[in-house]
Amino acid sequence: MYRAEVEIVDVNDHAPRFPRQQLDLEIGEAAPPGQRFPLEKAQDADVGSNSISSYRLSSNEHFALDVKKRSDGSLVPELLLEK
Repeated sequence: MYRAEVEIVDVNDHAPRFPRQQLDLEIGEAAPPGQRFPLEKAQDADVGSNSISSYRLSSNEHFALDVKKRSDGSLVPELLLEK
């Protein structure tokens, strides 16, 4: 079992928030490397350059973070199983 904590860094007046306080992902032992797990994106009342500009994951050997940018400019994070 791995536990992760999210740190939100905000430089302006509206801090981003996630829809839920906690997200539980169940990943079986047989899950193949490369499998993706969609994550909820944070909501931010700020717009433009003051809105969410990035998501980051601390370096580790088990997971990576892949962030896709939609045509409207919003970011969609996915957890990627490395090993």
